[in-house]
Amino acid sequence: MKKSLVRVLGTVGALGLLTAAAGGAQAGPNDPVFFRAGAFQCRIAPDGSLGCDLTSPYNPPLASISLTKTDTGSTTALTRGIDLPVPFPVWQVVIDNPAMPALPGMGGGTPFTLPGGNPDFAAIANERGPWGPRLRAFGSTCEIGFHGSFFCNAKGHGFTAWSGYLRMG
Repeated sequence: MKKSLVRVLGTVGALGLLTAAAGGAQAGPNDPVFFRAGAFQCRIAPDGSLGCDLTSPYNPPLASISLTKTDTGSTTALTRGIDLPVPFPVWQVVIDNPAMPALPGMGGGTPFTLPGGNPDFAAIANERGPWGPRLRAFGSTCEIGFHGSFFCNAKGHGFTAWSGYLRMG
């Protein structure tokens, strides 16, 4: 009986290692969700915070901060308000405080990117939006939109990237 149990546990353990080595390991229900959408390498944390590293920056004047609060789940909320141009290259976008809009990240490195890169967005999306895949996790939503635009909402704020432009709000 003991040998059989050891053999079964050894087989299960070996299969688990092979699955993890092949990249098929599933994240737990409270683990951050990582994904890649175009130039965005993103992470949604269990507290709903969202951050993205960009593989190439949005340079002035193509990035702006909107002073209008985003309606969660809306695809058009960022079209209203005053837009302030960001006067420096944007390499990260961070939404981690419900009292603040989406902002350029000021940290160094690539904290939202897994070694070797994040999994493709379409492979982990859990819904289908009107134009493409959508991911909902920990109260945050990201979606591929019209003509390949990409937008995310978290903590009541969001950002949209389209045709070389980035609007945060």
